[in-house]
Amino acid sequence: MKRKFCLLESLCPSDKPILGTIGTVVGIIIICLFTNAGAFPQNGLSIGDKVPEVSLTSIIHYPTNQATLSDFKGKLVILDFWATWCAPCVASLPKTDSLQKVFEGRAQLLPVTYQSKDEAEKVLARIEKRKGKKMSLPMVVDDKELQLLFPHHTLPHYVWINAEGIVLAITGIEEVNAINIEAALQKQTLSMDTKKDVMVVYDKNSPFVSSNTQLLNKPLLYQTALFGHIEGLPAEYNIFATNSVSGKRITATNVTLLWLYKVAWSEAIRYIHPDKIVLDVKDPFALRTAQTGKAEAQWLREHTYGYEIIVPATMEGQLYKLMQQDLQKLFPQYTASIEKRKIKCLALVRTSSIDKLKSKSEKSSMTFEGGGCQLKNSFLQSFIIQLNAVYLQYLPTPLIDQTGYNDRVDMILNCDLSDTKSLKDALKAYDLDLLERETTVEVLVIKDTQ
Repeated sequence: MKRKFCLLESLCPSDKPILGTIGTVVGIIIICLFTNAGAFPQNGLSIGDKVPEVSLTSIIHYPTNQATLSDFKGKLVILDFWATWCAPCVASLPKTDSLQKVFEGRAQLLPVTYQSKDEAEKVLARIEKRKGKKMSLPMVVDDKELQLLFPHHTLPHYVWINAEGIVLAITGIEEVNAINIEAALQKQTLSMDTKKDVMVVYDKNSPFVSSNTQLLNKPLLYQTALFGHIEGLPAEYNIFATNSVSGKRITATNVTLLWLYKVAWSEAIRYIHPDKIVLDVKDPFALRTAQTGKAEAQWLREHTYGYEIIVPATMEGQLYKLMQQDLQKLFPQYTASIEKRKIKCLALVRTSSIDKLKSKSEKSSMTFEGGGCQLKNSFLQSFIIQLNAVYLQYLPTPLIDQTGYNDRVDMILNCDLSDTKSLKDALKAYDLDLLERETTVEVLVIKDTQ
């Protein structure tokens, strides 16, 4: 599922479900709270609506630090909602800056973040250092009003407002290009896909399949459930911590069958990179697609599922084996297994015997954002998993750890984590490198049942 977005969700503390977001997934996960919701329409504005007057009280790279939306009247305005932890958002900022220069005076591309000026400027400074040029794009920071006016659940999120102040389009990142901007300025008919950002609100802590209310809330000890695509639910999975009363639980919504196989055969001990999957099937289209836009959206409606498994605490060790058995029973046309195959990998290696990694920190933490990361008292394997799952998920080869380093590390990397050259340059400070190697690794093999 190649979905280049970041999901806005509540950050789960240790006693909450462990969130695994499907897609271009997600850096640090944040929830935005607002206090003046009554000032704007409850469900936000839609295409065709008139945009009311809005005060923008904190703008950087602008003649004054305040403005109103009406100050840009007469121009096409494209609001670019982003966050520092959203890798696709950060990667697109230089492109947005370049488009602004091309359409200066005719259009205003305006990045918007709920985060502080300090947080935004740190990331911009890293981009400028890496690209070697100054970013002059005006940017709204500390925003609350625009978030309320145009609520959304995934980033990046773009709102197009025409010269008359009417919402022209709401799109994803793929529609923001010079051709579409020129077409909008010329008032031509636009054929852009509208970004669907409807979100169904439900209690994740309750079982998907409700108990009979006449049974007076008797706790479920064991249950599995499978259902189809539900519009408005996020594509994600959750692993809930073991509880002596409710046991262990895995849930998934709107994920592909391939993702269910990945979760089940990961067994919580391995990360299965897309290039560690071998599809030995006649019809791979039923498991994954290379389509984009409307065709991909339709495929996802037809080929994604919801799933839940609940087991008592005494069966926690059998959880993933039971999930595997479920998939074998529910989809008997396939068989799956973990096998060892020799494939091309990108290996993290040490370039010297000097230890520049050993942790001196007492507390353990990992902080990732679009402009880099900071590890304190953490393991390299956790770093590798985050890169594979988020920043390098579109790399043609999986990243593996061949450092042989098993101690906890401290490491600060100021780089573009989604760019291997930038990452290699930053790793040099710790005598680390990334090398292409052909290596025997564990892969997930899915075959047609004979």
